[in-house]
Amino acid sequence: MVNSKYILNPYDGDIFPGEAAGAKLFQIATQPESDDSKRFSVTASDSMPLRNKLSSACSRFGWGHLITAVPIAYDPTTNAPSQYGDLLVNPDNVPMDKVIFNAGRTWSDFDYVTETILSRDIWAINPSTTAADRPVFQTRLKSMMIAKWVEGHVDQASWKMIQLQANHFQWMVADVNGGGTRMDGPTIIKALFDLIDPSTEVGTEQFGKTIQNCRLSNFKYNVNNALNEVEHAYQQIQLRNETYDSLRLHVFDTLLSVKNDEFTQWVQRVKQDVNTGSGEYEGFTAQQLMLAARKQYNNMTTIGAWDKVDPRDAQFAAMATQIQQLQAAQAAHTTSGVENQGGGSNGNGNKKYQVEDWMTKKTEDQVWWQGRPWWWCT
Repeated sequence: MVNSKYILNPYDGDIFPGEAAGAKLFQIATQPESDDSKRFSVTASDSMPLRNKLSSACSRFGWGHLITAVPIAYDPTTNAPSQYGDLLVNPDNVPMDKVIFNAGRTWSDFDYVTETILSRDIWAINPSTTAADRPVFQTRLKSMMIAKWVEGHVDQASWKMIQLQANHFQWMVADVNGGGTRMDGPTIIKALFDLIDPSTEVGTEQFGKTIQNCRLSNFKYNVNNALNEVEHAYQQIQLRNETYDSLRLHVFDTLLSVKNDEFTQWVQRVKQDVNTGSGEYEGFTAQQLMLAARKQYNNMTTIGAWDKVDPRDAQFAAMATQIQQLQAAQAAHTTSGVENQGGGSNGNGNKKYQVEDWMTKKTEDQVWWQGRPWWWCT
């Protein structure tokens, strides 16, 4: 399965799908998402969730170097890669022709001088007898795993859209080797993000809005989860070599959207110290603020003070309950009729009447009903 038994992640070693253990690893890594509602679509709104999911898959399945370190320049003397691009962080900086040329180094004939692909036909390798072919085999294998992962995690409409660019990522298997095609995973990733990923400028703006609009109510008032969202968005801005000067301001906005009086008072105290430049929390950076807020939240959660109901909220809840009970009683009285003491037909000495319109709405001072006069009191 792997070329060393002393390895922490089996996907970091060599995988041999022809063996049972290797076949199982391949199946796990390429397992499609069974819930169609959880599949991604080629839309800008799915860009960040898809990137997060793919980043996790890269770490788990050992694909990272194929996606996050794509050669985009080569040393003219040695032909060794001299510059790399990251398809996850900023695909705009990784031109499609560079991705295709790198795929050519894996699948077919290529020319370093002109950086062009000489053929789309896959050249044959024999890793069982040729040691130099074994790294190529492993690269091809993981490239195919990436392609199958993408196919299994986007919806059908999106996959059809990606296939329209098959001329970029498809490579031809010779007829003598069974015919057909193979898909290059990194090129599919590039095609995918070219379709859905915003430009660097728009992407930075999108991450900035994520920070600005982050509110605890969207995370069921879990401070850790909300701050994870803020920190991830800020990291994406930094990875694009951009800045975000309002981070601390908007972290305060996020923390003050809580429904816990004790926590709110603490945040207000920190904010006052920062604004006045004095006190225990003066000079607090956004990172220090987030770390302290996490500790405060975790401590309050541990001692059961986080979910404690505010006395004012409890009072409002009690008043609301009383109002609902009064409304329900009034509705029951209106619909069930009124009872009149006297000889009755129900066997209990009570005679029930249906509520008439004149009983609830005054039309005249005196009304004759059931042989008796009835007056409206004013």
